[in-house]
Amino acid sequence: MVAQHAYWKNFKTVQPYVEEIQALRSFLCNACHMRISSHNKEMGSKRKPVSDILAVNKNRHRYNTYRETNRPKVVLLKTGCLRVDEKQRVEKYLTGKLGKCNKCGKKCTKQNAKSFHFNHLNTLKKTKKFSNILCRTLLWKTVLKLLIAEIKRAGAELLCSECHAEHTAEDRKRKRALLLM
Repeated sequence: MVAQHAYWKNFKTVQPYVEEIQALRSFLCNACHMRISSHNKEMGSKRKPVSDILAVNKNRHRYNTYRETNRPKVVLLKTGCLRVDEKQRVEKYLTGKLGKCNKCGKKCTKQNAKSFHFNHLNTLKKTKKFSNILCRTLLWKTVLKLLIAEIKRAGAELLCSECHAEHTAEDRKRKRALLLM
């Protein structure tokens, strides 16, 4: 039905069309979903109001600047295209290699890097989420230092979103089974 756009645009009420599009969005892979979400964010989303406190606005600006400079470096990290010394430091403790899924072998590229996630091998020793380390840390040196420390502590592997979802579901089932015993 979505392909019949000419059919839908002739009607004044497009609510069924909108509902059909929203139903289809649930079938998007994580990379496509992130691309659509980031596009919608650029078009305008809720932003925090400007604060009366000057230091708050200064810190927000600094945080956003560092996040924007670290974003391409995170993509390089996931694809395995980092500088040689940085790549070796991370891969030394990582299970598997950077640049591909450790389970299915799917290759990580710049286009689908958002759909790859670092997975903790031992969740009991986990202290920080990898997403917090990669997105909320200011300096890139600090990002690498915290990432390597977390990988040393709990172990990690790079997984695509599908394998990561399967692994998380299996892990939750195991935890529930242990709680019911």
